Amino acid sequence: MQPQKGETYWWLLPYVNTELFNRGLKDFAEHFQVGPNKRVILPLDQAGWHTTEKLQVPQGIHLLPLPPYSPHWLPTKKVA
Repeated sequence: MQPQKGETYWWLLPYVNTELFNRGLKDFAEHFQVGPNKRVILPLDQAGWHTTEKLQVPQGIHLLPLPPYSPHWLPTKKVA
C-alpha cells in the first residue's frame, strides 16, 4: 500500500497455497523493486503457506509473523 498516493497492490485468488504465495511474493518484489537497496517488512498471520519451509522469499522482503491471536494488529473495516 502507498497511502500517500492512495494506491494499493492486490492479488485476488480463488484459493491460496504455497505455490501461489511464492508467485505473489515474487511479483510483489518485482512490482515494488524490492531488493538489497529497498526492503519491505511484511506482517503475516501464521497460515500454513506463510510459515512453510518451502517459501521462496525474495531478497529484501522480511516476513514478520504476527502472534496467533492479535486482533489489535488487524485493520478495522467499517460496515454500513
